[in-house]
Amino acid sequence: MIDIDVLCKWPIEYLQDKLGGIISKNLIIIGGSSGFGKTTISRIITNSAIEQDCPVVLYSLEDIPDSFVTDSVRQEYINDTGRFLDLQDFALEYKRFPGKFKKYQEIVYKNHTRKVNGLKVVQVHEQVANLNWNIDVLKQTMMKEIEQGYRLFILDHLDVLTTTNEYIDGTRAMEELWALVAEHNLALIAFSQLQGTRNKNALCPSQDDLRGTNRKQYKATVVITIAKHPYGYYQLPPPEDKAYPTYMRVAKSRAKGTSCGIVYFNHGKYIDYYQEVSCNESGTMIDGLTQNTLEKYAKQQKGL
Repeated sequence: MIDIDVLCKWPIEYLQDKLGGIISKNLIIIGGSSGFGKTTISRIITNSAIEQDCPVVLYSLEDIPDSFVTDSVRQEYINDTGRFLDLQDFALEYKRFPGKFKKYQEIVYKNHTRKVNGLKVVQVHEQVANLNWNIDVLKQTMMKEIEQGYRLFILDHLDVLTTTNEYIDGTRAMEELWALVAEHNLALIAFSQLQGTRNKNALCPSQDDLRGTNRKQYKATVVITIAKHPYGYYQLPPPEDKAYPTYMRVAKSRAKGTSCGIVYFNHGKYIDYYQEVSCNESGTMIDGLTQNTLEKYAKQQKGL
């Protein structure tokens, strides 16, 4: 019998409290619309695993090479100086004044290349123009890393694997990924787009809103959905300053049940605070309010 164990903690307090950690033998899908923070969350989880000495493999299939390293250097710079720069502004400054960031580069290089139990603490695969990331290429690469001893894998984005026939490719990809998770006692966190046709009045998507919903729902042990909160930001006491709220929903969990909360993003990370809210099955209403109602409240609050 294969033991199931906690590989590391979630870096988002809400998910840690609701799921009890990132647990082996779990295929976890995080779904959200384009531009809603999936890549940011994948990097936050990866960096958190590194900090916890949990060897991790990141497949960032829509990123250009070295994006993860650049973002890690940016976060070291923010932590040291307290000066927040978004990734685009930082990349421009990083390119113009490379010497300014040398010490942060050295910190990141040392941290990313160190070994834990004989394994390099992080392996990163980013988009390569001449490499077709279909399920066969991914599985072949993952098997090499599984044989080395890696057990935590992060896949951003899952839908890159469905390049020809979405239904056939997607169904096979989910079957192959679940087989790897179950047979090798892994934790795999995969990020998914949402369907184009869905209830736009929903505050937070349901698992029914995932692209290729049936195959993903069936194979995933945990489904998490995310959506922007209409208020824009909340003013918090120093040193947090402004925090940007996001709806985050555990839409499926075989062990822990479902729930919904509002989490807060500030300076490249989620702060250790969340608000739990009620949510119906479709995600249309939270605490009795629809998306349209909340947007009206948001405009009133801002004097619009």
